[in-house]
Amino acid sequence: MKLFNRKNERSDALAEDTTPNIRYYFKLLWRKLTKLISINLLAILQFAPLLAAFLVRFWADTTPTITNAMYPVLDGVGTMSQFSAADFALMSVTAPQYNIPYISTGTIIICALLVLLFALTFGLWNVGLTYLMREMVNGNPVFIFSDMKYAIKRNFKQGILFGLVDFAILSVFYFDFTNSNLFPTGFLGEFMYVAVVAIAIIYLVMRFYFYLMLITFDMNFKKIFKNAFIFVMLGLKRNFLAILWTVVLVALNVALLFAYTPLGIILPVLYIPAVPLFTTTYAAYPVIKKYMIDPVDQTV
Repeated sequence: MKLFNRKNERSDALAEDTTPNIRYYFKLLWRKLTKLISINLLAILQFAPLLAAFLVRFWADTTPTITNAMYPVLDGVGTMSQFSAADFALMSVTAPQYNIPYISTGTIIICALLVLLFALTFGLWNVGLTYLMREMVNGNPVFIFSDMKYAIKRNFKQGILFGLVDFAILSVFYFDFTNSNLFPTGFLGEFMYVAVVAIAIIYLVMRFYFYLMLITFDMNFKKIFKNAFIFVMLGLKRNFLAILWTVVLVALNVALLFAYTPLGIILPVLYIPAVPLFTTTYAAYPVIKKYMIDPVDQTV
């Protein structure tokens, strides 16, 4: 008898518990999964300049293969007698080179321009995607292209500038981790490495809040960094759970990559980076709302 009672349906919808806890996260994730997949396919385009730079470098010119007839002779002589310095030099000259790539000036310029393009659009992509995630977390309808266009247009200048700063800091951390051999040996080197890891983790958690505050408030960069650092501690539990769940998702995909490689390669295209970004937004936005939005609403 309640088949056509739309009033009861509306009251049930309004009565839904939207407390930003773990239970509601998975309910909302399932509800928005199709939309997240669509967003993810779009978000992958963000990395197109980096992929192009990699391909340019991968297909760069290579040295010709040298097949000097003297090399096997010298190699055989070297196994039977002790080589002199002159013999080693001669062997190096005649040694075969199997298409070893070298970086030409043109390759450097093209790769640099592609990386610069990625850096210039880095903040704009983050602004647009964060806006979509914030609306989804709030339960609002999302129109991917029009909403991204609106968010980018509204925060265009700040998005570019903040994205460049963010990209530069992330690049420094990447350099530190990939060149850890440059750290001093012994206790000092180990201490410096641990310090870099700790600072990197704190900064990555601060990034949960950067672009959310950028699209929600009119704030300068100094205040955004300051508030984000404070929210690292104020939202400690939510931040930890967001990191843990993201690590679990990545670990499951790595395990799947070893178990069944084709699916392990295809699956990330459907949910990375959209689901991790949705997770961090779901963790961070309630903290911002509690400490920055609700107090203002109560005073109005």
